[in-house]
Amino acid sequence: MDDNWDFYFTRIDGYLGSIFFNETLKERAPAAGYASAVYVRLFMRDPRPDGLSSQEEFDSLSVIDDALTDELVENLAAIYAGRATYNGVRDFFYYATDAEKIVSAANTLMTTFSDYKFEIGARADPEWEIYLGYLSPSPRDRQRIENRKVCDALESHGDLLTTKREIDHWAYFPSAESRDTFVARANAIGYTLRVPTERGEPGKKFEAQIFRVDSADIDEINSVTLELFELAQQLGGEYDGWESPVVDV
Repeated sequence: MDDNWDFYFTRIDGYLGSIFFNETLKERAPAAGYASAVYVRLFMRDPRPDGLSSQEEFDSLSVIDDALTDELVENLAAIYAGRATYNGVRDFFYYATDAEKIVSAANTLMTTFSDYKFEIGARADPEWEIYLGYLSPSPRDRQRIENRKVCDALESHGDLLTTKREIDHWAYFPSAESRDTFVARANAIGYTLRVPTERGEPGKKFEAQIFRVDSADIDEINSVTLELFELAQQLGGEYDGWESPVVDV
């Protein structure tokens, strides 16, 4: 099974951070026998002012990433769970059946990159708390990921994103009352009800499709969707995404 990787931006210890994670692992986490987490902390030489990785250092960091994957994953069967970049460091995380062997191999490999300082360590993590609780996105972060994907799809068709247009949103609720309350509160902030329907799916019987004129700029759409996300959640419902026509003029 091929690994499926994704990324998102978040806050880590108060700093802007970027997390690149192996989405495929959620289907089998925690993996039997892989009870130890190994980390490799790399101190970047040329980070951006905000602490994230720079384009100037991209190639060097990619070489190190590939070398660690070849040695630890391909040769020694560790599982690459993801990496976190923030405040001038990049942390790589792996799961292992024999942490001592992976730590030793990582130390040997990293000494070949003499321009970089690094730290390597391991801890018991049988429940995969690092992957499930740290690397994996929260519901709010996952919504931002989905927003980025929709924006990328629109841009691939020539959408300018910043142009105002009607954007539709969907939310589902366990009762007509909670749906109607959601619609009323959405009306108060400028939304119009497009379609109210009843569905037979357990827990998602009542649907609200609403729309408002906004741009699809990523910053604006993140603000818009997270507001609706929170509103739906407060009422026991679930925000289920958005849709926009392509606007290329």
